[in-house]
Amino acid sequence: EEEKKSPGIDQIFLAIKQIPVSDTKLRQQLVQELKVCMQADSPSLIGYFGAYFSEGNVNIALEYMDRGSLADVMKHNGGGLG
Repeated sequence: EEEKKSPGIDQIFLAIKQIPVSDTKLRQQLVQELKVCMQADSPSLIGYFGAYFSEGNVNIALEYMDRGSLADVMKHNGGGLG
C-alpha cells in the first residue's frame, strides 16, 4: 500500500532562540524589532517564522543553520565569513 502524504506539508527544522525579558520597555523594543524581521525577505537572511512570549521569555522561531551560529562559522574560518 502506498504511503500518503498531506499535500503542501514539508518537514522543516527550526531553532528556537529564547531571550529572558523581564523589563517591559526592553520587551516592547524587541517586539518592534521582530515586526521588522517579519517583513524582511531575502535569501541572504536567516528565515524568521514567528515569536511568542512565555514565562518571562521571548521565544523566536528561526531557520535552523546546520553549520551553527554566525559566531561558530566565523571562528571556524579564522574570523571571516568565507
